[in-house]
Amino acid sequence: MFKLGKDRVFLCCAVEDMDKVKKVHEGMKGRELKVCFDRMDIKPEKWEVQVEKTINKSDFFVVCISKSTLREKDDKNHCFRDEELNRAYNIAQDVSDMKLTIIPVMLEDCGHSDTFLSGSYQYDLFKDFENELDRLALNLGGRSLSDTNARDERNKDEKMIDSLMGKAAVAYYAGEYYKSITVLKSMLALASDVYEAWYNKGVILGSLNHHEEAIAALDQATKIKADDHRAWYNKGYSLDSLDRTVEAIEAYDKAIKIKPDYHRSWYGKGVALDNLGNTVEAIEAYDKATKIKPDYQEAWNNKGIILSSLDRHEEAIAALDQAIKIKPDDYETWYNMGVVLVSLNRHEEAIAALDQAIKIKPDDYETCYQKGLVLGKLNRNEEAIAALDQAIKIKPIDHKAWYNKGVFLDNLGRHEEAINAYDKATKFKLDDHKTGA
Repeated sequence: MFKLGKDRVFLCCAVEDMDKVKKVHEGMKGRELKVCFDRMDIKPEKWEVQVEKTINKSDFFVVCISKSTLREKDDKNHCFRDEELNRAYNIAQDVSDMKLTIIPVMLEDCGHSDTFLSGSYQYDLFKDFENELDRLALNLGGRSLSDTNARDERNKDEKMIDSLMGKAAVAYYAGEYYKSITVLKSMLALASDVYEAWYNKGVILGSLNHHEEAIAALDQATKIKADDHRAWYNKGYSLDSLDRTVEAIEAYDKAIKIKPDYHRSWYGKGVALDNLGNTVEAIEAYDKATKIKPDYQEAWNNKGIILSSLDRHEEAIAALDQAIKIKPDDYETWYNMGVVLVSLNRHEEAIAALDQAIKIKPDDYETCYQKGLVLGKLNRNEEAIAALDQAIKIKPIDHKAWYNKGVFLDNLGRHEEAINAYDKATKFKLDDHKTGA
C-alpha cells in the first residue's frame, strides 16, 4: 500500500470546489507529487474509462470534501452529491486496500466535528492550508516546503491505521455508515486501543439507532480516554434513546463536568430531564444551552413547548419567537406556536402560524387537522372542512378528522354528508380498537 517507489496521486472533488482544489493541485505538484486532477487532467471523452485506468495506476485516492460535496444527514441516498465524484469514488472502492489508499482532505469545516473525530489520517486544509498540505505531501511521498529535512515518521502499523481510518472517514462522509463501521471493525481488530476508532464507531452506531452497540463502543472509548466530553455526550444520547434516562443524565453530567460550556450536553440533559417530568430543571438546562449558544434553535423550541405545558404561554411564545428568528423555515416551531396561540384564544394568529407550518411542510397531517379545528372555533366551517379534507388526504383513516368534518358539515346543514363523515369516523375508530391502535 505504501511502496516507496510509487507516489502517483489521483485528486478529485465536486465541480463546485474546482477553483479551491486547483490550489491544492498546484501545491501538491510543487511538493514533488505526481498528481492527476480529474477535473483538469482527464478529457470528457471516455471519462470513466480514463478515470478507472488512472485510479488503478495510483497509490493514493485523495477526496476533497466540502459542504457542497455532502448530502444532508437525513438523505437516504448513500453517496456524494456530485455525480462524477461519486463515480470516481465507487471505482476507487473496488481497488484493493493493498494497492490504493483513500484519503480525506477537508476544504472547510462541514460541521461533523462531534460525529466523526479527525486524526492524523485526515487533512484539514481549512485550518492551516500550507502546513496541512506539507503533512499530506510527506505522507504521500512528496516533500515539505516549510522543512526540507522533514520525513514521514510513521511506522508500518501507523500507516495501516491511518489508511483504514481514512477509508472509514470517506465512507462516513459519503453517507455509507455501515461500510464505515465495517472498516472501523477491521481497524480495531488490528489495533484495539485507538480512541478515535471506538468513538467514531459509537457515534455512527448511535445515528443508526443501534444504541446498545453504540454504548458498548463508547464505553471502550472512555476507557482509553475518559476526559473527552463528546464521548460522554454521545453516550448520554444513546442511553436516553433507550429510555435509560437516569443513566443518560449521569453521562451528560460527566460531559458537563469536563466541559461546562458545551451547549449540546446541556441540551441533551434538558431533553432527558423533560422525559423524567422534571420540567423546571429541564428549562434551566435549556437556559444554560442558549446562554452558551444564543442561536440554539432546538433549545428555544423545546423550552417553548415545556413552558406551554406549564401554562406559561406568554413565556412560551417568547421562546418560540426566538426559535423562529433563528430558523424561520422550521415547520415544527410554527406548529408549536400555533398550538400555544390557540391556548390563549388568539385564533387568527394561530391560523397564521399554522399556515406558515403548512407552507413549509404541506403533508403534515397534524398541522392541517389543528388548522381545521381552529377555523371551526371561528365558525368558518367551509374553510375548516377544506383544512380537514387536506388532513384526510394525508391520513385517510384517522377517525378524528372525519368526526370533526361531520360536526362542521352539520353546522352548515349538510346533514347527509355529515352522516357519511360520522360513519367513516365510527368505522375507523372501531378498526383502531380491533388493531389496538
